[in-house]
Amino acid sequence: MHKHKHILAAPFAFSPYGYTANTAYQNILELHGANHNSAQYFPSNLLQKYCQIHQPVEFDILDNDSPEIGHHLKSLCSLQTNLANQIESILPQADSLAILGGDHSISVGTGLGLSRCLDLREVGLIWIDAHGDSNTPETSLSKCLTGYPVAVNAGLGPKDLIKPFQGNFLQNIVQIGLRDSDELEV
Repeated sequence: MHKHKHILAAPFAFSPYGYTANTAYQNILELHGANHNSAQYFPSNLLQKYCQIHQPVEFDILDNDSPEIGHHLKSLCSLQTNLANQIESILPQADSLAILGGDHSISVGTGLGLSRCLDLREVGLIWIDAHGDSNTPETSLSKCLTGYPVAVNAGLGPKDLIKPFQGNFLQNIVQIGLRDSDELEV
């Protein structure tokens, strides 16, 4: 049986969300049944049976170099590039691709990978979150990169993150569940 469904783990542990999410996706991918009879029903065993599970995306952990733009910007740029490269190599052969992530910053690399394979004017983003995550360095009080991904995928934000998209940005974005956004957030 050819496995045309792919799962790619993309950790990014430089936020409060990342530390717990990295453990969660590892448990999903590595959990096995307590005994032979129940093992076939555990999520990871079903995933391995029907999906090709890729090794987690690696990235360089670099100095906290640009706190005025966003903490750990260079590390996120490294993750963005490596995740996009993986997506670009997997997507043409995949029926489906699921990306398990450490926090919402990884959607920047996901968007970049899709931009290399698709015309993003033909793609929509449904962002389900209590926060808009549409900040830029000019609008963010915290400079936390987890607040930037929707803006970056739309072509706004730090040039180090938007330049690799080469002008291929999402134009159709719907946000559901917003309860809290910054005053200056786009």
